[in-house]
Amino acid sequence: MEVNALRLIYAILAFLFGLILGSFLNSLIYRIPRGISIARGRSFCPKCGHQLKAVDLVPLFSFLFLKGRCRYCRAPISFRYPLVEILAGAGLALLFWFYGSSVDFFQWAVLYLFLLPLFFIDLERKLLPDALTIPGIVIGLGFQIARGNYWQALLGAAIGGGLFLLIYLLWKGGMGGGDIKLALMAGAFLGYPLVLVWFFISFIFGAMGGIVGMIFFKLKGKSAVPFGPYLAAGALITAFWGNYILEAYLRLAGL
Repeated sequence: MEVNALRLIYAILAFLFGLILGSFLNSLIYRIPRGISIARGRSFCPKCGHQLKAVDLVPLFSFLFLKGRCRYCRAPISFRYPLVEILAGAGLALLFWFYGSSVDFFQWAVLYLFLLPLFFIDLERKLLPDALTIPGIVIGLGFQIARGNYWQALLGAAIGGGLFLLIYLLWKGGMGGGDIKLALMAGAFLGYPLVLVWFFISFIFGAMGGIVGMIFFKLKGKSAVPFGPYLAAGALITAFWGNYILEAYLRLAGL
């Protein structure tokens, strides 16, 4: 009980730290696609341009206190801001609960914090920026190599990127360069054989999302949801439960 209580305390601290990181991720989501520096310049209201004070930037609580509106122009604040903060906090808390203060926790936490902004940028702008995917590839390989998983890392990245490159070459317009780099990043972090679990989960999500979009929202062509969010969601599911899914499949297959 004492161990679980301590674990719960640390998970709560991870949640609070995740809220703070979520505020930074919101800045990335807004600034990177617009070519705005993330290193210089204070935060500002995207509607009126007024520079925000520290009291306006307290994760989650500022949104609730201000009732979802800018303090200065009263324009509504996108619900995406508190959503990203909550997701960042909840994700880190769950990962800590799963893995504790292990290397696995840090590896999957970094992957999670890369995937969240990529998910929302692609959803909103249909863009997977190199400023996130390329450093993600390097960091993912670094984690795996530091753990001695040289071949798993390289094979994971090769399978992830190679499969999507093949789809790109065979089906023009079906994938973009950003999707290929995101696949390389996910493959680097996940390694082999988890990259295969991720691949199938992502395509199941993509197929289900495409069917729902076509039937209920009449989406097609350029209006369709980009594939990046499905890739990101599939990688998150794999980071949390990939090993369990793989073990269940091997048992069912009698391997």
